[in-house]
Amino acid sequence: MLVIAWQYLTGRCVATDFTDRELAEWPPHPDRVFQALVASWGERGEDSEERKALQWLEQLAPPQLVAPDPVDQPKPVKVYVPVNDLESKQKKY
Repeated sequence: MLVIAWQYLTGRCVATDFTDRELAEWPPHPDRVFQALVASWGERGEDSEERKALQWLEQLAPPQLVAPDPVDQPKPVKVYVPVNDLESKQKKY
């Protein structure tokens, strides 16, 4: 049996359920965890032995998840990203 446990460095995760953006993703999707492992591998120098471990991990059967019930979830915060292409319209080329 392989067990993976993690702790969020900020004490929280910022991930929404792909079926409802108003809900938090809980438990984290296994692919999100795998992507984090791959990103860490890449940022740490792409060690060939670690690559073999990741390739072994991706060949395993789908995981069983055991996670505690989610804690009280705050209401989602709406985030707006300003349009930044107005400046380019003003430039004359």
